[in-house]
Amino acid sequence: MRVAITGVPGVGKTSVCRGLQGFAVVNFGDFMFEIAKETFNIKNRDEMRKKLSVSDYVRLQKIAGRRISEMENVVVDTHCSVELHGGYYPGLPSHLLKTMKLDALIVIEADVRDIVERRKKDAGIRQRSLDEEDVRRHQEMNRYYAAACSELSGVPVFFVKNRHGKLEETIEEVKKILNRL
Repeated sequence: MRVAITGVPGVGKTSVCRGLQGFAVVNFGDFMFEIAKETFNIKNRDEMRKKLSVSDYVRLQKIAGRRISEMENVVVDTHCSVELHGGYYPGLPSHLLKTMKLDALIVIEADVRDIVERRKKDAGIRQRSLDEEDVRRHQEMNRYYAAACSELSGVPVFFVKNRHGKLEETIEEVKKILNRL
C-alpha cells in the first residue's frame, strides 16, 4: 500500500500523519530538501520554492519520487499543489503518479481561518501567506489537483475535514480509510 496524504500548509496534515501509529510515514518535502541541500546549497524548505527554477524543482521531485517508489506500505505526507513563483505547480504531477503508483489519495482540509491561525504560530519558522483569500484559493486548487490526480492514476480520493480541536477524530477517520485499502 502506498497512500499520499495532502493538504495546504497549515491544514494539519503533518500532525495527522504523526498520529498514524502503526503506519510508516515519509515526508516528500523532507526527501526533496535533503537532495536540495546537497545539490543546490538550499538552507530551508521555503528556499526550495523561492530560489529553485521550475526545472530544478521537477528534478528534485523525480529523485524523491523514485526513492519513495521503492518503499512498501507507506503513507506519503505531501502536497497536491505547491505555490511556486506566483502560480501553482502540481505536487503530484503525472510523472510522479506513474513512478510512485499510489493506491489512494487523502486530502486533509480545514476552515480557512483555522489554517491562518496555525500558520501564524509557524510564522517565525516558515514563510506562508496569512491572507484568507490566498489560503481559500490554494485549498480550492488542491481539490482540482486531487481530482486530476485521481483521474490520471485511477485511484480514489478521500476528503477529510480537520476541525479545530478535533485532531484525534481526524486521525481516526484517516486510519479507517487506510485500514479499508
